[in-house]
Amino acid sequence: MQQHHAERVELFVSNTQIIKESFKWQHAMMQRLAALLYAAENKTADGEAIRQSHELIKQNTKLFSAFRGNSVISIATMLSLTADEETRLADTLHVYDLMKEIIFRNSD
Repeated sequence: MQQHHAERVELFVSNTQIIKESFKWQHAMMQRLAALLYAAENKTADGEAIRQSHELIKQNTKLFSAFRGNSVISIATMLSLTADEETRLADTLHVYDLMKEIIFRNSD
């Protein structure tokens, strides 16, 4: 059991370095969260996949969207871990619009 945890920690550390190199200007805690999301799935971080998901978010949201704030890298990371990023993002934006209709306040 200890070996499994040690391997997961090593994967997290490795993923953190990959994310830091790919997203130098993002907040350190968001970088670590992205690395942790990949480690939780037992996968090596894919900076290019996250970058593509980030571009997808930028293409489908407005300039001052809540999805473009501090949480953009964590959202892009979660999208990069799914099979159908476009559908998942569309569903997420739809639910967000429904929440805004009932005066749900956004926060970053």
